[in-house]
Amino acid sequence: MEYLGHELSVDGVRPLDRLVTAVREFPKPRDATEVKRFVHLAGYYRRFIEGFGAMMSPMTKLLRKDVEWEWGEAQDDAFERVKEALT
Repeated sequence: MEYLGHELSVDGVRPLDRLVTAVREFPKPRDATEVKRFVHLAGYYRRFIEGFGAMMSPMTKLLRKDVEWEWGEAQDDAFERVKEALT
């Protein structure tokens, strides 16, 4: 049974496959708006990713006010780790 983006069964709760695919196939963000989209999409399933907040930290730092946009290795690593952790 599907409910609010989750699959519910006698075995428990898990993310819907189509939404996990959306996270896995999300393109590398090119600006703060795209980072925000990814953070919100992946964040919906944060309960399934241990250490989600720390893992996302390099990306969420780009969303602070008065921070110059600079996508570096730390952000790239965080982006890939979150995608792998969910899929």
